[in-house]
Amino acid sequence: MKMIRCSAVLAAAVLAVGCSCAEDSKPAAPAAPVASAKLSKSVPKGWGEDLAAAKAQAAKEGKKILMAFSGSDWCGWCVRMDRDVYSKPEFIEKAKKDYVLVMIDNPQDTSILSPLAAAQNGRLTREFGIRGFPSTLVLDAEGKVLKRLSGYKGSPDALFEALDGK
Repeated sequence: MKMIRCSAVLAAAVLAVGCSCAEDSKPAAPAAPVASAKLSKSVPKGWGEDLAAAKAQAAKEGKKILMAFSGSDWCGWCVRMDRDVYSKPEFIEKAKKDYVLVMIDNPQDTSILSPLAAAQNGRLTREFGIRGFPSTLVLDAEGKVLKRLSGYKGSPDALFEALDGK
């Protein structure tokens, strides 16, 4: 009975805190970006997952970075955000005019992550102070946060309105 109660308390703590509770308490050494031609299984078509490459592309093209933080296999709102917004062709087409798109997924099943994502996603989630999912950040080409949005936006138009401050 004690084992069941402890497991329930641990499960509740994991849900309340998020993915970072399962990690070592030691600070992780900065991981060098790992070149990977293969994206994580959870990255929608039209998105990338390499922040360093996105910064270079944004600088070259004079764009901002739209970085989405997700929990693709455990966060119901993230699944809906992907289905209703991030993976919609009309969203991708319009967003790519002004943004370089970067998906930072934090799944429970880390086997779906590319080597690059496995090396960087937890660190980036901590560095950017993400406390809830889904979260969307707008960055400049140097990686400075210009805007922070949290929660589900029900359509591409709703996300663009939030990005534009309407």
